Amino acid sequence: MAAWHELFPLDREPTMEDIAGYIDHPLWDAFTAFIDESYGAKPRIEYSRCGGAPGWNVKYKARGRALCTVYPRDGFFICMVSVGSKEKDEAEALLAGIMLDTRSFALH
Repeated sequence: MAAWHELFPLDREPTMEDIAGYIDHPLWDAFTAFIDESYGAKPRIEYSRCGGAPGWNVKYKARGRALCTVYPRDGFFICMVSVGSKEKDEAEALLAGIMLDTRSFALH
């Protein structure tokens, strides 16, 4: 399949249905439902000229704060979570545990 930014250039904004169709993964529906139910955050589709991830992405905000940015990929998605200074220590501890679990899983 063509790259995301080629399918949807700057002059062709995708719909959430377009994004779901490109990602085509059951976790996408679970993720969007979780964000809506947990935070009441609605998606905002924006275009990025970033060299590392050009094209349309989906941003979620709650109570004026950024929650995450989602980058659609063919068959999956990448979610960049925004962590504020208040959450920094807890997020780092959580990541350390995830990395240990991942290493343990990879070794077995």
